[in-house]
Amino acid sequence: MPHQSTHRDHPHAPGAWAPAGDEAEPGHEAEPGRETSSGRETTTAWDGRRLARVTLDAHGSPAAVQVVDGWERHAAADDLAAAVLDAARTAARTLDERAWASLTDDADRRRRAPSAPVASAPVASPAPAGTPRPLDELAEIAITSLSAASQADDAAAVGTGSALDHEIEVRVVRGGIVGVTLRGPRVARTSGTQLSRLLTGAVRAAVTDLQHRLAAQAPAVSDALLAEVLAHLRALTADPASAGDRT
Repeated sequence: MPHQSTHRDHPHAPGAWAPAGDEAEPGHEAEPGRETSSGRETTTAWDGRRLARVTLDAHGSPAAVQVVDGWERHAAADDLAAAVLDAARTAARTLDERAWASLTDDADRRRRAPSAPVASAPVASPAPAGTPRPLDELAEIAITSLSAASQADDAAAVGTGSALDHEIEVRVVRGGIVGVTLRGPRVARTSGTQLSRLLTGAVRAAVTDLQHRLAAQAPAVSDALLAEVLAHLRALTADPASAGDRT
């Protein structure tokens, strides 16, 4: 199968569609993998075959998909779906590497800067309604709650979006795009420009669906349980020698 030939260092492949607002400012070429949109930084990456590009917003959430025109001459629909996943993973890795580099640079600047004492404001914390339960009992309840929440996340925290009567489907989790399905005869007849719009719409619908699912989830640890644990911690701080009497 012929290989799609494009210039790897250029953020826009020939015939590709870029979402409005993602272009670099006139006279300023966007840094490869990094673009600006209305003052907000985005992260982009192509797949290895240069069939698809995925853009992440400033928060790392998938925001747009770009497919090159003429993709059907070089790949099947399943290959294009895999290309979108590849681009999404590459963009996520790029964002992680950039965030790590930024944290490292910030830590270096802090080490070089003269230190000054910083007064911390007191943080209000909830108070238990009565006498807190034993600490070992609270720990067992917290572990059980966190385990149940983790299982619920695996089952429920997946957002889905679709287009073209479900011939295009996208699945996202908090880490990014985890599934792309392209099937049906209409997909093969759809141009890169049209697929870009359809996939972008499906991605954004999946992100919205994920946000709704996450908002509906109950917190893993209740405020009441947290208040009891904090009561124990305050008591231990005031009298560390009494730790054995409260467990």
